[in-house]
Amino acid sequence: MKTVFLFLLIFLLGSSCASFSVCCGWRFAHSISLFVPSSFCEHCHHRLKLYQLIPLLSFCLQRGHCFFCGQQIARTSTVVELLFGGYSVLLFWHANPISFLFLFIVALWSLILSMQDYYSRTVSATFLLGGAFLMLSISFVVQKKLLNDWGIILPLAALLLLLVLLKKMGSADLYYLLFVMLAFGTLATLFTCLFASLGALCFNYFSLKKEIPFIPYLSSGILLFFLIV
Repeated sequence: MKTVFLFLLIFLLGSSCASFSVCCGWRFAHSISLFVPSSFCEHCHHRLKLYQLIPLLSFCLQRGHCFFCGQQIARTSTVVELLFGGYSVLLFWHANPISFLFLFIVALWSLILSMQDYYSRTVSATFLLGGAFLMLSISFVVQKKLLNDWGIILPLAALLLLLVLLKKMGSADLYYLLFVMLAFGTLATLFTCLFASLGALCFNYFSLKKEIPFIPYLSSGILLFFLIV
């Protein structure tokens, strides 16, 4: 019973953080402060009540429509809340407590970047680089090891840089992959690149959009890597 209750708390933590991440991405895309004004409807801009901020439950209570103007609520937040809540439970079950805390923070940072990229096709350079530096510092403490495969890392980094220069990949994608490479090694980087490339190709096959956000695919790759290694 205690285990079920703990998993429920982890799910609520993950879904709440996911809701916050979607809010961060949407506000970043619309150049709105993260703190002012308080949460509001995207259509009528009416201030939301407390119960309307509860992840997943608020969508169900309002039947997918704004209580004030009746416009349909975007399902992006609900889907992300559900997926990240479930992912948090799987990660907690898979990792030890210290590793879970570190990997959860990395996953949350990646999700916020993904939402920024999803809504605006760009990310906050301060949040990307500052977060990467902070988590690299933590990773060396948590994992207590230094990379020793520089013979692979340097050529791979050069290849990624070449892709940026050829405008086949954005600079934010490069910095994100460099973080993955330095924090988790070449295997994680190669897996992330493979998963992201396949995901983007599948999406591009069914979509007519010429420009797609790539960081969400990269984030999905490294988050999946956390679960299978």
